[in-house]
Amino acid sequence: MSLGRDALGFALAPLPVVLPFMLLFGYVLIDVPSDGPSAIEALIEIIAACYGATLLIGVPVHVVLRRLKLDSLGAYLSGALVGVVAVGGSAAIVSAMTPPPKSPNPFAIPILTITEVLAGLALVCASVFWLVAVRARRHDQPPISG
Repeated sequence: MSLGRDALGFALAPLPVVLPFMLLFGYVLIDVPSDGPSAIEALIEIIAACYGATLLIGVPVHVVLRRLKLDSLGAYLSGALVGVVAVGGSAAIVSAMTPPPKSPNPFAIPILTITEVLAGLALVCASVFWLVAVRARRHDQPPISG
């Protein structure tokens, strides 16, 4: 029973990130149908990145927190932040070790800004997972539905 809640939590956790992009790309497809293939390709990449991050960060955080018997929302939010900061820090180190481009890109977004945005999105996703999987198990009640 707990595995079902966990699976449902992992399936639903990325949706707060994915759904706005689906609506945005749906609007693009209605407005400019010729951009359909590129919009669908971008949406597939976003979905893959969201679920990939859930597997890369969310699953290990959940396993560690279950092993430590921590089930508070704060623990899950902290775990998500630690995971995002670790990935962002790794990206910053790799970026610092690579030589700068000969001509700087005026449209480049700093890694710190990207990490801040990802941290905010990770908090929302961790909250959704906690509500669906952990809180329901914690209070021994069925998962939240509609």
